[in-house]
Amino acid sequence: MLQSLTDKPISLALTHAHIDHMYHADKFEDVYLHERDIKAWHGGVGVCMMLGPAMFRVRHKKYRIRDYIPITDKTIIDLGGIKIKVINAFGHTPGSVVFLDEKHKVLFAGDAVGSGSGAWLWLPGSYNTSRYRDSLTVLCDVLEEYDGYRFLPGHRVLETRI
Repeated sequence: MLQSLTDKPISLALTHAHIDHMYHADKFEDVYLHERDIKAWHGGVGVCMMLGPAMFRVRHKKYRIRDYIPITDKTIIDLGGIKIKVINAFGHTPGSVVFLDEKHKVLFAGDAVGSGSGAWLWLPGSYNTSRYRDSLTVLCDVLEEYDGYRFLPGHRVLETRI
């Protein structure tokens, strides 16, 4: 579908390394992922996913994390006229990030601050609740500068302005 929209190269930037956000990452030539998630998942991404009340494992899918392009809070992804900045939002995973599009005044948060059904901190690599709280306090201070931006999380219809 994406290839039908453009003849330009298509890259994928992941807010974090969880299967529900990266299931088809292997279909992209360039995939950006925070270096801390790359390090945490050095042997491959855990492919455990919650769907309704049932837990299941997705088999036959291996993600070669070493091939991903590492990003940090100093990274700017240039989309040709639109620059996406990376903001650290560690906690949900060791390398969770928020992507900032200043041109359109939008923040893409993934699951960094919860996903409409709480913040999943029981997954491998997640912070404990007190450390996650401290991380969110830092993130709130950073995001204060972007008051009025649309805030788009990774799940549910939770669009809001901060």
